[in-house]
Amino acid sequence: MGRYNEIMDRVRVSDEMRERILYNIDHTELSGSRTRSGKILKLIRKYYCVAACLAVLLAVSIFMPGVLRRSTETEPAEEMVASGFSIEEFSTKEELDAAVGFSVREIKQLPFTPENTVYISYFGDMAEISYTDASHTADFRMAAGNEDISGDYSEYPDVREAIAGSSGITLKGGSGLYVLAIWTNGDYSYSLQLSEGLTESGWVELLTENGLC
Repeated sequence: MGRYNEIMDRVRVSDEMRERILYNIDHTELSGSRTRSGKILKLIRKYYCVAACLAVLLAVSIFMPGVLRRSTETEPAEEMVASGFSIEEFSTKEELDAAVGFSVREIKQLPFTPENTVYISYFGDMAEISYTDASHTADFRMAAGNEDISGDYSEYPDVREAIAGSSGITLKGGSGLYVLAIWTNGDYSYSLQLSEGLTESGWVELLTENGLC
């Protein structure tokens, strides 16, 4: 999340870009049965959306290599770029452990019986284990540090703090059913997202049974 914020903090729509957008809006021929105000609103949305997308692409192309660059200056440039941008999938937890440099926790007890398990390394820093069956998913993430690593920044109507084992957890969902849990033990950050929500007590039981908290 820190890397994402560092990139997005640099994204700006310049005064020149804004003037060009407004000029295009002002000089676009408006005709037909729709009202002028309605068309202007559509044009504003269109041009600002395009400008924002271009700004993001420019920021990523310029700043991402610097943000993700490894601190070891002795590595060849090609190796730093390759390792900095790698997302790798493995068939075993042992391979995932080797890729991220720590022992990744596993979930033995889930509300469903997984038919497929996929092990993924993000940039050699964050581990994800994805469990699925025909109609359910559970995505577990683990990384060193104390950040929110869930990758889900939706505005949930129901956010609740709870205690599972010795850890405080943040639950997110709606109407008393939570689909996302986020927590940390001080050394590592964790998240678990389910396709079907659980109650607070259901989450506490799930996390403690698996020794995750």
